[in-house]
Parts: sequence; C-alpha cells; structure tokens
Amino acid sequence: MGHLCRTLDIIDQLKLEKPVAIFTESILEYKDLNKMLGPRLKDIHLIQPSKIVFDDREALGRWIEKELIALSCEELYIDVFPVGLYGELQFLDFEPKKKHLVSRALKWNEYRDTRMIPLGINDELIYFDTVFTLESLDPEY
Repeated sequence: MGHLCRTLDIIDQLKLEKPVAIFTESILEYKDLNKMLGPRLKDIHLIQPSKIVFDDREALGRWIEKELIALSCEELYIDVFPVGLYGELQFLDFEPKKKHLVSRALKWNEYRDTRMIPLGINDELIYFDTVFTLESLDPEY
C-alpha cells in the first residue's frame, strides 16, 4: 500500500497526464483501494500479474512487454530500480518513445544487501530520456 501511495504522489508531483497504468504486485483488491484512495484513482489503471509470472523474472518482463504494447505505451516511468525491482525490465525488447527514471529516497542498504538487484544489463549503461530526482538520495544510489 505504501508503494502505491508513493507512486500516486509521483504522478501528482510530475503532473502526468492521465490515464496512467501502474504495474503493481499489491495484493489489495481494487474495491479496498478505491475505499482508501477514492478520487486519487480516477483514470488510473492498476495492472497486476499473476503469482506464476512473478516467480520468473524473464516471464515477468515478457508479460510487462505484452501489456505495454497492448496499452500503446509511449512513455515509461520506472520507479527507482533501472531494470525493475527483480531485474525484469532487462528482458524488454519494446522501446517506448520516452523512458524516464524516477529517483527517490529509500533504505538503499536494505535493498542492496537483501535482494539481488541488477542496476544495469551486462555492465552496459542504461539510457533514460529524463531522470527525475524527487527526494535526497543515498550517495550509493
């Protein structure tokens, strides 16, 4: 729930045009979210993959790619992790017209030490059209 609220804050801060699709692993049902967040969800589509897809980061990346193509996605905003929290975005062949990274504060040491988070693809640099820094960052990020 916290991640979703922060994502909604990002949408507001960046004044993104709606409709917007959010890929989330949130387990809350939409009706519960609607009760809690009400009007903030207007023109926002929550997209959640099945548990089976989450068990395989390449399958998750391919699933996300199919969804982005189906949505005719022109701009992709990636929250914090350049290739996704699980590295799933490294498996996308799809390139939107613009790709943005949203950098924000997090407990970097917790993520770095407890999860295998790839920050790049085979040591290659990842290019973004824009990097938004919304909060002070840990120097190691």
